[in-house]
Formats: sequence, C-alpha cells, structure tokens
Amino acid sequence: MLPFLPLDGGHFCNQVLFSRNRYLEASFSVFGIVGLVALAVFLKSWAIGVLAFLMVAGVVRSIRIRSIAHELTAKHGVAVLDREREPSDALLFEIDEAVEKRLQITSVPQRAVVIDQVLEVARHQPPRVLASVALLFVYLAPIPLAGISVIATALVTPLEQPSSAQPTDPPAPNG
Repeated sequence: MLPFLPLDGGHFCNQVLFSRNRYLEASFSVFGIVGLVALAVFLKSWAIGVLAFLMVAGVVRSIRIRSIAHELTAKHGVAVLDREREPSDALLFEIDEAVEKRLQITSVPQRAVVIDQVLEVARHQPPRVLASVALLFVYLAPIPLAGISVIATALVTPLEQPSSAQPTDPPAPNG
C-alpha cells in the first residue's frame, strides 16, 4: 500500500490526514504525481509514467471540485452538510452553474455525476484527530514489525561456517 494517491495507500492517507485542508490535500496529490514520475524514471516503466500523466488531469479536476465544495460550505453552511435532507433546488442549480463554468462540462449526465461529487466532498467529515492517529499507527505499524522480524531472523539463523576439513577427491570409478 504505497502512499501515492491513485493507489489504496494514497486514498487512505488522503482521507485520514489530508482531507481536513484542501491545500494539504492538493499538495499531497501533487506529491503523489511527483513520486510516481520518480518511480517511473527509476524503474524505467512507461506504464507508471502514463499513470502519473493521467493523474494530472484528475488532480486538476479534483482541486476544482474541492474549491466549489469549499465555497458552498462557506456560503450555505449546515444546509450543504446535512445528509438527511435533499439539497434544495436553488443549491443544486448553484452547484450546476459552478460546475459548468469551472469545469466546462456541457453533458447533463456528466454534470449530474460531478454535482454528486461536489456534495460528497462538501459533506465529507474526516475522522477525529485521535482516530486519525490510531489509523495512521495501524497503517505504519507493519513497517517496523517487518524490520524487527528480519533482524530477529538474521540473529536466530546461524551463518554457515566454512568447514575446516579439506575437500576429498571423489572416489575412483571401478572399472
């Protein structure tokens, strides 16, 4: 679970740590892209490079969606955050206009999907700080445990000692 955003570890870190602040979240996304580009160059993998290239478009779109959600939350407050009530028609119209203007999406079905994404981002409540620390501990705990197990295995397993006996010649064939 590498902590790069298109991967599971990246989504985990983003939801637990960086979703509290849209600037941190955008920085983490850019860090993920840079990390994948570096990994692609290091491994000489064009497939990872293509994935990083495709992430750029997704990050730009995500930043715009989060910006719209942030503005709606600042303007409408609790009305946007309430999951129990359907959003008002006026709020949906306002989101639709913002999506059409900022993302230049003209297809009605695509705009409907993005409107749902904007509402989901606006309503997202990250875990509390203590829960985030606990989840991060669970995520990172296997790393030192793996190191300890490697060291313990190296200490317990004896190294082969070179034998002091001289090698013997193979027996001569009976013939």
